[in-house]
Amino acid sequence: MPFKIKINAIRDLPISDGGIDLWETAENQRGQIIGYYGDRVLKDYELSVYENLFSEHARSEKAFYRTKKHPERAKSVPELWKMKKTMPDNILIKVTGEGFPYEEIARAYMEDIRTRYMEYAEVLYAGIIEKMDHGMIQVRIIWYAKDRYGFIAPGRSKAFSDIFAFDKEDRNKRYNEDTAYISAELRAFMRICKQHSLEIDGTKEQYTGAALLDIKKKENEEKDERERMILEMTRLSHKNQRYAAFLHELIEENPEIAEKFEEFNHTFKQKYEYKEVIW
Repeated sequence: MPFKIKINAIRDLPISDGGIDLWETAENQRGQIIGYYGDRVLKDYELSVYENLFSEHARSEKAFYRTKKHPERAKSVPELWKMKKTMPDNILIKVTGEGFPYEEIARAYMEDIRTRYMEYAEVLYAGIIEKMDHGMIQVRIIWYAKDRYGFIAPGRSKAFSDIFAFDKEDRNKRYNEDTAYISAELRAFMRICKQHSLEIDGTKEQYTGAALLDIKKKENEEKDERERMILEMTRLSHKNQRYAAFLHELIEENPEIAEKFEEFNHTFKQKYEYKEVIW
């Protein structure tokens, strides 16, 4: 029986929104943690990783804002770990179906992420909860990119801009990047499942955001065209109103040209199949 897959990406500390609370999973043995073999509490381990990766960035930002007379704007490493924009990401994968090899696939998927995003991501660990006919895999990732001084700084916005290379002037930039991210992760996960001879139910378009991205782009193009046509019609309408007022005044002052004008109107309507010509 084929498996059904659903992928989402969330940012939170205690994992919510139907996800796995990885810290509770580790402490209460409700599931399995893979990729971390230390004896520290997971939150302490995450903080130590942030210290190793971003301490130089935090010091450089502190010096920068001190020269700008705004030292309060500099963030410490623990603050970066807790802030919504710079905290770790969670890729949440829900699987429906019996007999799915969760640990094997999770390890392969974590390694695949490291290979694809080696310059922009640090994979912390993954949590697994497996039940009778469904289960979850949640991979915890730190995204980063270089800051103004060349140190690596946490946050997926700059990393995604480099990875997915969307135009900075694209008005749907966030939508595009998030959609491309989910699409890329689902394609990678399905590829790994296929390599392990696992059958996935449904077509790729049902799960990826690629189709949504194309639809959104087409809708925006159609909306732009409608707005352009409305503006053009409004402009012509105003212009025609002024021209009609001028002709009306001209015909009233010169009755002899009225007959010629009617003849012109008749010829114009026949040639261009207009029912009525507005002047």
